[in-house]
Amino acid sequence: MFFYSTPSSPTLLNASILINVFLLLALAVVYGRRIKRNRSVLSNQSMDSYSSIARRFPELSPRELLLVELILERATTERIADQLHISPDSVKKSKYRLKRKLKVAKSESLDAFLFRTVHQFPLN
Repeated sequence: MFFYSTPSSPTLLNASILINVFLLLALAVVYGRRIKRNRSVLSNQSMDSYSSIARRFPELSPRELLLVELILERATTERIADQLHISPDSVKKSKYRLKRKLKVAKSESLDAFLFRTVHQFPLN
């Protein structure tokens, strides 16, 4: 994971530790920004829907729940990619993995399964 190898002298060792700490902090800042972007994708009114989906599908990660919410909003692949800051191909792969995780029948689309499950049998 670390990008800088550990040298043998004590002075260089301290410099190496500082560089590694700096790199970890930089990664934490980037990761924190991604989390904030994910939270800002959902409007306040859709937070109730998001929590309802989270109760219905407890096995899903927050990122997968966000994908489900966007699918239920009938967002296109391109819009989902734009809002999640990923490529359209990544959205397609994520939908495929989600379909397998939820054990959706091969003959049924993920969108149809989600609409049927969430809207036909609401959890209130």
